[in-house]
This record gives sequence, structure tokens and C-alpha cells, in this order.
Amino acid sequence: MLDKTITEFKLTNKSTIDGKLVKSFQAVVDTQNPETLRFSHSTVLDQALYKANRAEIRKDESDFEDEAYAFQDNLIAERRKTHEAENV
Repeated sequence: MLDKTITEFKLTNKSTIDGKLVKSFQAVVDTQNPETLRFSHSTVLDQALYKANRAEIRKDESDFEDEAYAFQDNLIAERRKTHEAENV
């Protein structure tokens, strides 16, 4: 018997330097419980490029997290509106 199907939004992005992938980022939001947000980050794929560009890559990572949190906030607000409309 199948368990309950879970619908999720997956956001992905990557940090590249000179066209080379250095690190990738992923965030997953559960649509039924948008308060649940999981982050995962790849290991550094090019250590030399990472070391030479740490500040830029860390900024990319921070910007990605900000985008993911903004997306999560929108889902939470939409869900709240839907629940309020259903309870009227």
C-alpha cells in the first residue's frame, strides 16, 4: 500500500567561476508543510577556485538561502490565505 504522496518544490542553483562549477546549492520546501525547508550544498568541486574566490561563493550561497527563504515565506502566506478563505 502506498503511503501519502508528498509534493515538494526543489530550488537549485550553482556558483561558478570562469564557467567552472565550484559548488551547487539545493533547497526543498514541502508544499503541505511549507514551514519545512531543507538545504543541501554540494562539496566543493574545485578547491583551488573555491579558496581563491571564497567571498564570492559564500555570497552566492547566502543569496541563494535568501531566495529560498523568500520562496518559503510566499508559500506560507499563500497557504494562510487559502486556509482563511476556507474558514469564512
